[in-house]
Amino acid sequence: MLKSALFKESLIAVVFSATGKVLALLVTLYLAKVLAQGDFGAFSYARNMILMLGPMFALGYTPSSSRFIPQYLAREEYGKARGFFSHAQKVVFAFSTVASGVAALVIIFGGDLIPQDYRSICLIVLVACPFYSLAFFLSTATRAAGSLIGSLLPIWILQPLALIFGAWLFATQLGWVNDRAGLGVLFVAATVSTSLLAVLWARLRLSPKLRAAIREYDVRTWMSVALPLALSVAATNFVARFPAAAAGAAVGAKNFAIYAVSYMMAQTIQLALQPMTWVFVPRISRAIGAGRLEDARRLTILGTVAALTLGGLGFLVLVVAGRFALGFVSPAYADGYNLMLVLAVEQWMLTASATLGPVLNVSGRHWHAVVLMVVRAAVLFVAVLVVLPQYGMVGVATTSAVVSGLWVIASAISGLRALSRRAAEDKDRKE
Repeated sequence: MLKSALFKESLIAVVFSATGKVLALLVTLYLAKVLAQGDFGAFSYARNMILMLGPMFALGYTPSSSRFIPQYLAREEYGKARGFFSHAQKVVFAFSTVASGVAALVIIFGGDLIPQDYRSICLIVLVACPFYSLAFFLSTATRAAGSLIGSLLPIWILQPLALIFGAWLFATQLGWVNDRAGLGVLFVAATVSTSLLAVLWARLRLSPKLRAAIREYDVRTWMSVALPLALSVAATNFVARFPAAAAGAAVGAKNFAIYAVSYMMAQTIQLALQPMTWVFVPRISRAIGAGRLEDARRLTILGTVAALTLGGLGFLVLVVAGRFALGFVSPAYADGYNLMLVLAVEQWMLTASATLGPVLNVSGRHWHAVVLMVVRAAVLFVAVLVVLPQYGMVGVATTSAVVSGLWVIASAISGLRALSRRAAEDKDRKE
């Protein structure tokens, strides 16, 4: 029964993830084709900023939901699960709104921190940041509560669909949107609408027992986990987005367009990582909450092997078809093939973190995850600044891949040890 359910949920997650990644790639390729290279590069830089800041501004409530909600549901503590939902949504949106305002002031008065060529588009898309933070939180929290499709549909499917349809209608057909500013407005509209849809789905489609429960609050416990995890989330998204931000600031909007397209091509490999995280991590959390530590360990290893296998297949596809896809956009983008392969190697290695990284959080060893991710971010920051002036975008990508590989190995060792220690502690308590 467990294997059948795992296969069914894995299949659904892979289909949604693959669809979302393909849509995101199509959006990138289409916009790169219809916009001037400089405008597309500037928009990509601004979007990269939102994808970095949005999860950061959600604090640590996104990974915390993978720990608290499944374990509350496993113990039938529906009031606490609903209380966590309510509390987290309010905190995430409020904090992200304030933090986005601060970020806008930094962009305006920060001097050369943000290059002049990017400032106007960054200010426009920053309007979407609180809504993206909320949608990002709900994509994990709704999934943790048992609604896999509801967690994937808004931000993974509908947002890129809205963006590509809007770009086709207003840019290609009507000619109203033909520059970075118009595209930024479209991005804001798509993000706000899909975020509101995610909120509506969470209100209407979750378990009746969860929706009917009287809210119970344990704010001190939640914040004691969420706030430390905020460091890990910040470091995670810094690691994912800082190399691109540094490259964009150094090479300018026109050259950064090549990096953006190559990176999006490489990211299609994450269709192997995210489904395994979506399917396996809530189950691992429930197994830990129910005291079934051996099941949790077995699920962790199974999820890792499955993600690496799917990621390897994706890498082979990019090796064969990547140059053609880049050249389809423009001959200038075909020069990014080697860069794309380096970025793809990193994405393949990162598929191993599908379950290995989150298991530290759900097993109660969240400080271990924080330390590992902060160290990774610090090492990457220094290494990129050293490598970038001499080796450019390929050097940045190679450095990021090496640092990510070392982090995956450290996470594997620490995550499996955490489960072993938890099992030993439970055994001692029973004796």
